[in-house]
Amino acid sequence: VRFRSAKVSDAPLLAYWDELPHVKASDPTSDWEWENELKENYEWRELWIAEVKSQPIGILQIIDPFN
Repeated sequence: VRFRSAKVSDAPLLAYWDELPHVKASDPTSDWEWENELKENYEWRELWIAEVKSQPIGILQIIDPFN
């Protein structure tokens, strides 16, 4: 597994993942608006894409709860 910073170009993939039944079931009211969210650069949050053999398999969010 390799991790890389999420980019605005990942927005369509993340929006697609959000529509998958098991993802919707976990949080049916979520609307991340990925294109806008990925343009933001918060010092308290990092968004990473996990890849296996250059294929995205998931997203990881790291949040600093003290900031």
